[in-house]
Amino acid sequence: MISAEQIRQSMMIKHDKLDRNIERYIGTCLQDMQMAGANIKKESNLLDTACELYCKWKLDYMGQGERHEKAYKDLRDAMSLCGLYNGRELDEKRTDQSDSSGEDAGQ
Repeated sequence: MISAEQIRQSMMIKHDKLDRNIERYIGTCLQDMQMAGANIKKESNLLDTACELYCKWKLDYMGQGERHEKAYKDLRDAMSLCGLYNGRELDEKRTDQSDSSGEDAGQ
């Protein structure tokens, strides 16, 4: 999981005065991701990126808050729909798909 220090570094902030806010934003981001249906227990670079974008949105990093908000929401929505991040990982042997010979796998 990404830390407040890593987010500060990505934003080129040298002091630690915003760490409590950043930590709160990370927690809020994770709750928002979970409410959208993304699995927050699966650590990944995408989840870290979502947290970073959320913090940059909330802190209006470089006056580009709206841009970061859109990027965060797009990533959140994509992760909530993706089988790797919503708890419904793709199953190669699904019964509703045809196998490579064109036969129904369920038959």
